[in-house]
Amino acid sequence: MDAMRSEETNLADVLREALVEPDPPTVATLFAALGCFWVISGDHPRTIAAAGAVSRALDGWTPGAGAADRARIALAVALFSTMLTAGEQRGPVAEQLRALGPSDRPALRAVTTVLLTTAAAGLGGPGTDPDAVAALTDDPDPVVASIAWHWISHERENSGDPEGAIDAATRALPLIPADEGPWRLAVLHTQLSGLHAQFGDAELAGHHARIALPVLDRLGAVDDATQGKAVLAMAALLLGDRDEAAALVDQLADVAGQGTFGGSVSIYTSRGQLALADGDVAGGLRLHREAVEQLRQVRFPGAERVGGLEPWVIFGEAIALSAFAQLGEGDDGADLYADLRAKALATVDAERPLLDVPVVGLVLFGLGIWGALQGRAAAGGRRTAAGAGRAARLPPVRPDDALAARRRADRAPRPGLAGRDGGGVRRAARARPAGRCPRRPGRRPLSLATSCGTRSARRAGRTPRPRPRIRAAPSPRGP
Repeated sequence: MDAMRSEETNLADVLREALVEPDPPTVATLFAALGCFWVISGDHPRTIAAAGAVSRALDGWTPGAGAADRARIALAVALFSTMLTAGEQRGPVAEQLRALGPSDRPALRAVTTVLLTTAAAGLGGPGTDPDAVAALTDDPDPVVASIAWHWISHERENSGDPEGAIDAATRALPLIPADEGPWRLAVLHTQLSGLHAQFGDAELAGHHARIALPVLDRLGAVDDATQGKAVLAMAALLLGDRDEAAALVDQLADVAGQGTFGGSVSIYTSRGQLALADGDVAGGLRLHREAVEQLRQVRFPGAERVGGLEPWVIFGEAIALSAFAQLGEGDDGADLYADLRAKALATVDAERPLLDVPVVGLVLFGLGIWGALQGRAAAGGRRTAAGAGRAARLPPVRPDDALAARRRADRAPRPGLAGRDGGGVRRAARARPAGRCPRRPGRRPLSLATSCGTRSARRAGRTPRPRPRIRAAPSPRGP
């Protein structure tokens, strides 16, 4: 990674020239190297932008024995990139890769096997084969099985089953060969960190983030590392260590602008949460709004524009709307509510490719909490917010970690949604002294996450591995 990073700009210039000519052997060699470098470093926009041109440059070329594996790697990266965006080139790229046949290298053969099976399954679209990828979890090659479980973890998360996603990622971990290298283990721990954070389990989320971060930092995976540090910051806040959270947020600010969009969004959101926990309501809301504006500007090259329905846009709007609903004054945040409300029906359109169930849940929760706390159709709002998790098969949503930290600091019982009112939440926020966030000793993980881990271990030890059904497409954080 260090050697590639020092020559990345020069190699990318040569690749562009080779794509224009085209020069298939040079394209295969350079994109095999640069594509893997960009995937590991998290620079997916680069691979997405190049995928179509790489496919066209290699079309009709028959590589010799010495270049065949380089062509396979280049096309595998291109295929993975088309799967992130539901691009129309998925089929042609898959056919090119399939035509090259299997590699003699076991690791490359495993990767192409899972990629081609996943592409053929057409996850989330018509004519899917829901058991195809699941069947690979029983493959005698542990590398094939581990990659399949990793894909299934993302699929389960996208289809609203984070508990099942934890189970799948946990099954993948011990199957990764010891001599493979540290990257995929770090990616799986990053996945588990985010999944446990969905359950509000700060201890387990922080545990997995701490395992992944040294590897991500060393590899230069800026976005993944930044998001991992954001998880640690919010975990520290939830566990009562405000100073640790502030130190981590300061570290995030040092790398601002070095990654793509994901890391910057984590920086803005974490700074906003910390400001709210410190009682700086105006500053926290401003930072949440800045995150929304930044997300609205993100464009993935090669991805179809979907009019503000991109998952990252909806994420930012829903989280910001939740903060404004709880702490905003008057109609502040009403524009976010109107924007999200206008998208509600489109998010559940069954004809959309790669339907992302958690995105649907975010829309419902954002609208519901605004309605409940701002007095607009309050009864309906409470039902919508409470039902959002059930509709999306998600656990209870925790949109404002800063408020949770503030409740613990005050040692006040946490009220249910039906018992809150916007004015009461705002008064409590402004009454709390800045910086006061003591740790509570002896905190145990949430029972739902704990029971999930227990059931997963029991199933792994006493029953054959199930063949889970595939219900939706994998997320952009593919394996």
